[in-house]
Amino acid sequence: MHPELLDFSLRMDFFLHKNVINFFQQVDSFENSTMEDLKSTFDSPEGFTQYLSKSLFFIHHAGNDLGLTFEAEMEKRYSIDKYAKLLIEEFSKQLKRLYTLGARKFFVSNVSPLGCSLFNINTKNHSGPCVEEINNRVSVYNNLLLGMLAKLQSTLHVKPRSYVRYFRF
Repeated sequence: MHPELLDFSLRMDFFLHKNVINFFQQVDSFENSTMEDLKSTFDSPEGFTQYLSKSLFFIHHAGNDLGLTFEAEMEKRYSIDKYAKLLIEEFSKQLKRLYTLGARKFFVSNVSPLGCSLFNINTKNHSGPCVEEINNRVSVYNNLLLGMLAKLQSTLHVKPRSYVRYFRF
């Protein structure tokens, strides 16, 4: 993980999201704990490999990153274009890690319209029904996400998998 993002992410996870672990940490946990526990339930390594290749990995990524985390600190360091690009690069690395561990089927959702959440509507200044500044931030990320997923599908030679759009701008 990009060192600056990792350091900040660990601090913000503790400060803002006390019981939330970032995606990098989740993949670490899967590799170092979950996989080891699962392997012991199979008669052979081949059976475990086949199980992983048929498993569906549901991933919803970046909601916290584009919400409070961006507003609390990252907005001071990065434009949304640069920050979204960093998030996508890190997300891509972790998806590739999961692929090397044996995952083959991914169900990836985009980030929902955070600017339409009741928290943001009730706590932010805005002129319309939603906080468009936040939704525009999410839109930048979601557009990059589609491109990254298409690239991974072609480079890893996996069959296209589902991508859920909660909304379109």
